[in-house]
Amino acid sequence: MSLAEVKASVAGMSVDERLEVAAFIAHLNRAEDRGYQAELARRMSAMDSGRKTGATALKKLHDGLAAQPNDWREILDGERPVASDQAFEQCLKPE
Repeated sequence: MSLAEVKASVAGMSVDERLEVAAFIAHLNRAEDRGYQAELARRMSAMDSGRKTGATALKKLHDGLAAQPNDWREILDGERPVASDQAFEQCLKPE
């Protein structure tokens, strides 16, 4: 199958099918990336040695993130946080 045929086939797919193809291509790219594979092995080793997050901690993290606004417009529509004059001035100073 030529590249043009593959592109035409993908163009005729539904959004869900295209997303699945995109995920498959990303998987293939990562599988051949030695740096990614090394990082994955490092992370798996850390997990095997006990560095894991339990279900309770994950639920707490999820709940905290879910309570945050999903859209910047929600932030603008909300109440302004109270900041001291000192904190405000500190934000304006260049580093």
